[in-house]
Amino acid sequence: MGLSWLTSQGRFFLLLSSFLVTSSGFAQSLNDASTAETEQWRLQIMPYAWLPSVQSQLKPLASVPYTAQVKQPFHKVFKNLRLAAFVNASLRYNRFVLLTDYSYASLTQSGAIDLPLGLATVPVKAKLRQSIFSFSAGYTFYPHEHHTLDVLAGLRTWHIKADIQTGLPAALPIPNQYGSSTRITDPIIGVRLFSNWSERWSTVLHADLDVAGQSHHTWQVQAAVSYRLTTNWYGSVGYRYLKLDYQRHNKRLDLHMRGSILGLSYVF
Repeated sequence: MGLSWLTSQGRFFLLLSSFLVTSSGFAQSLNDASTAETEQWRLQIMPYAWLPSVQSQLKPLASVPYTAQVKQPFHKVFKNLRLAAFVNASLRYNRFVLLTDYSYASLTQSGAIDLPLGLATVPVKAKLRQSIFSFSAGYTFYPHEHHTLDVLAGLRTWHIKADIQTGLPAALPIPNQYGSSTRITDPIIGVRLFSNWSERWSTVLHADLDVAGQSHHTWQVQAAVSYRLTTNWYGSVGYRYLKLDYQRHNKRLDLHMRGSILGLSYVF
């Protein structure tokens, strides 16, 4: 009964884990809708959204002896979203740039699981909360009237908290609550090519990867098109692919996430 029960809870939790583990960082490629050559301070703030599909192998709880493959389109994950906030900011002076990004998301899912041998049907509620903070500094090595190439270095930190609560009677010799908290910190290096094609249209290409961090391996590539709506407002659309492979403390998070990105930024 124990192994089967834990396996069922592992399956129940997978959908929540898929969406949250890594959702930060792509805004750092979208939010610099300007050339690098400016002799004044420039601050840009952008709320954003990402609509990823997920393909992964997940074992988010060390106490659950189960690793499963998940393949979910975005709309199936979105229905479990309860709260999300994503914001990015950049500060640039001449060839120097500082980037920071913060994201938070909370998902819950409720349902029921049948115990082995048809003994009973037990209600289950799963909750996953995740926050991600990233910071990087960059320098423009190739300034040009229409194209700039930035080289970046920094850190990205994930904090993922998972909880499962069941309706099992307290008298049974099986826990009715499971919890896990995971922190992942990775140094990152990257490059970003910004191209200004006209007075209103621009593009950004971005790639980064980890350098000897806590993850076994993580990297991302992304592309975006920005349109200048007014003097200070920019709208951006694009596409991002993100890979994370984390294997520590009897947990495994192996994710491939890809999907459209949307952003709206304001320049001060």
